[in-house]
Amino acid sequence: MKSTLFSVLLFSLLAACAHAPQAPNTSPVAVDDPALTVPPPVLPDVALTDRLLYEFLLGDFAAQRGRPELAAQVYLDLARATRDPRVARRAAQLTFEAHQYDQSLEAFRLWQQLEPASPLAKQMLVSLLVSGGKLAEARPHVTELLASDPQGAGRSFINLYGLLARVPDKAAALAWLVEVAQPYPQVAEAHWALAQTAAAANQLEPALAEAQRATALRPEWDLAVMLQAQLTQRTQPEQAATLLARHLAKYPEQQNVRLFHARMLLEQKQYIPAREEFATLLQQRPGNAEIAFAIAMISLQLGELERAEQELRAALAGTSGRKDEDTLHFYLGQLNEAKQDEAAALTHYRQIKGGERHYDAQLRVAYLLNKQGQVTQAREVLQQVQPGNDAQRVQLLLIEAQFLRDAAQYAESFKVLTR
Repeated sequence: MKSTLFSVLLFSLLAACAHAPQAPNTSPVAVDDPALTVPPPVLPDVALTDRLLYEFLLGDFAAQRGRPELAAQVYLDLARATRDPRVARRAAQLTFEAHQYDQSLEAFRLWQQLEPASPLAKQMLVSLLVSGGKLAEARPHVTELLASDPQGAGRSFINLYGLLARVPDKAAALAWLVEVAQPYPQVAEAHWALAQTAAAANQLEPALAEAQRATALRPEWDLAVMLQAQLTQRTQPEQAATLLARHLAKYPEQQNVRLFHARMLLEQKQYIPAREEFATLLQQRPGNAEIAFAIAMISLQLGELERAEQELRAALAGTSGRKDEDTLHFYLGQLNEAKQDEAAALTHYRQIKGGERHYDAQLRVAYLLNKQGQVTQAREVLQQVQPGNDAQRVQLLLIEAQFLRDAAQYAESFKVLTR
């Protein structure tokens, strides 16, 4: 009877955690629905004593009332005592959410031991081992996971790199991944992960060679060609730009590559080709304020002020009622400041009534008014701004005090600073 009651109690207490623990951004192997493919775990025959009942209730109440560390410790103790995989899973979840690495590692080890068929238990154990630098212990688990899902090996290698990026010893991470990836010479993602890991270890030549292998295996893959170009750019910037141009000639719809190419050309001060790439990108992303501004700023760099303003105004005409409208007004204000047309700049800044650009726009309004000698009006603008945090509140006071010092109103400036 007590054994049955134990199972019922577990069901009710664990109902709230029926979902998987929140995993890190990466996990070695993704499983579509583990519950559909994993056989039920073997459950122990444990009697529900008064002591166990108390511990379950204590852990559950602690979790509900904002005491995650206590809840995690209680459930970890329960998992050790009962050796029930359901309790181990709950302990793993709680210790992970409480950011207790050592306890979480113990809980996931125990869960994986008690429920060896659970992909989620193995995935999370591998994630903790790899990201924690325990590569030797992680290797057999990773090898098994990769072998169990050869079709998903590519995705797994991408995720593995995300975990290895947290390992401080980059050389050890690279050596480990070389061994793990050896059985997968035809998996482009394995070479991509090797390239990234080699680059992190400052081994440029092996990194570039691996990136080239990844591109050769999957010529259409945007991440591979961008990585190859990024590595090539360190020593041969023009060749890197040419590589991207050739790729875009074959795959013109890849917007991320085009943006990468445009920025690379901009870094190389190839302004006209960069503007052409941004213009093509704007056709693919109509109404994008940031791209429109990039085009306008290139025109400004080339001394084509009128063209720059026309480009921003054209973008503004297509953003009526959208959040990008404020961004474009802000950029037009900056452009008009660059043209020394302060009246037009003020007009655009004042069009911004809210949103993330409002604070900066109000500062520009105050600055321009003060520049024109309208100190009182500039102060009124600053005093009407609602700071979003303490840093902004302090900044507003400092700017107002500076305006007064510039106007030789030293006593008033001191009063502002002592508010």
